[in-house]
Amino acid sequence: MENKSLLILPASIDKYRAHYIISGNYKYLTKKIRLSDFSLLNSQQKPIYFGGKGIYSLIKSIQFINREGIVIDSMTNTDYLILKMMKQSNPVQRDIYRYIYQNMSNSIETISPAQVELTEEQNKQDATKIGGYIDLSFCSDYLMSRNISNDFMTISIEWADLSSVENGYEFSKPPSMYVDEVLTAQPVDSEDVIVYSTVVPDKVAFRAKNIADDDGEYNLNNLEETVEETRFNSYNQQIVENMYFYVHNEKENGALSNMGTTYKSMDNTNLTYSGTHSYTCVGLNKMVIGEIVLQFASKVITPDLNKVFFLQTLAEVKRFYKRSTNQVGNLTMPGK
Repeated sequence: MENKSLLILPASIDKYRAHYIISGNYKYLTKKIRLSDFSLLNSQQKPIYFGGKGIYSLIKSIQFINREGIVIDSMTNTDYLILKMMKQSNPVQRDIYRYIYQNMSNSIETISPAQVELTEEQNKQDATKIGGYIDLSFCSDYLMSRNISNDFMTISIEWADLSSVENGYEFSKPPSMYVDEVLTAQPVDSEDVIVYSTVVPDKVAFRAKNIADDDGEYNLNNLEETVEETRFNSYNQQIVENMYFYVHNEKENGALSNMGTTYKSMDNTNLTYSGTHSYTCVGLNKMVIGEIVLQFASKVITPDLNKVFFLQTLAEVKRFYKRSTNQVGNLTMPGK
């Protein structure tokens, strides 16, 4: 298949958001839409750690919109991209994919997820030296479910608050979008109905238990188990595939990380044991009628007993897009 790359400048862009338009008067590969030809400036000239999402930390949310203004696909919690990068068939392949997707934002050279943050932190890159590349198709199962399209599409990106990230950084050269135009006779996708998965987030709040002795020292033996039961109404009348659960980390960079364990030892030395990118996955693969009841037990270890923690949920929900009628909705019956 012969193709050529087309440069698409942003229709509008500022430090908060950007909009890119694919006109649809040519055939293009849906799996190769990307941002490139931009650079990041770190005003403090210090190394920066993007976190588990790598350079995807730049994106807060993204939408894929058709000519009529209908949102075909979207992602409002980009933590899902960490899970997607980790779900490779073997550790070696996972490491390679993380390197490609993060693009100079530090590859993983350890098999154990518990060592991921340590490995990445030790290989920080100076943001002033990074020429960025972001695979936008990777953010959308709709685009990955297609092959060749000539549909009009607007891609709307909301940037993360770059000033709040460690050391702060900004675009010194704004990103351009590239698509690959198909020059040969291959036809556009013939399917009128495209079936794909989108990610629907939800979360549950809970508090830690007291683990302190009478003298104020933290004793792990005092840790109590917190048992919670909650009902999710976000997934009614939807086909849910996998559901991912993790404790949300309040860190500014790299959200997918558990709280870990912190306590004082006999030598009065602060020790911290933290697992990184820890999550649980439940394969539901069924139509939800009514609500989902979640029962879970947790042991959150922290000296801050007044803090509210959140159990984050990311669910893969089946969707469909009927191109002839511009209809988008939740898939309720397989194959329909």
